[in-house]
Amino acid sequence: MVVAFSVPVTRIADQTAGQNEVQVFSGDVIYRVLDEVKKRVVELLPTTSETRITGEATVVQMFDIQGKGRSVIKVAGCRVGNGMMQKERKAKVLRKGEVIHDGELQTLRILKKDVQEMKKGLECGLSFAKFDDLRDGDFIQMYEIIEKPGQL
Repeated sequence: MVVAFSVPVTRIADQTAGQNEVQVFSGDVIYRVLDEVKKRVVELLPTTSETRITGEATVVQMFDIQGKGRSVIKVAGCRVGNGMMQKERKAKVLRKGEVIHDGELQTLRILKKDVQEMKKGLECGLSFAKFDDLRDGDFIQMYEIIEKPGQL
């Protein structure tokens, strides 16, 4: 990257930089130039990811529900203990402190109604897309991964 401060960039220099895949930034106000350089340097730094728990529930009882055709779907009856269970988030299943599954929810229901979220203190039924080995007493954690930009 070439930074020009209070200097005009000629057309030939701009074309040559474009052919060699070099970015040219020109500015007349020093704090704007410094802000742009800082922004572009931060973009080059590696990002860090942080996992944030958004909801927790305990499996109280398992149910078998008839699906389409002759299929049987295992649904976990859960009580939300903390935060909020949200269908679009990822979830971990913990048994005796060990993570036994990490994936997405297939259903989140209250009675026979599909819902998008359940708040603390409520009971719901849920099942996972590719996992049906839930048991009474399992602990389910909903989480999100937050990408943080690099810092200088």
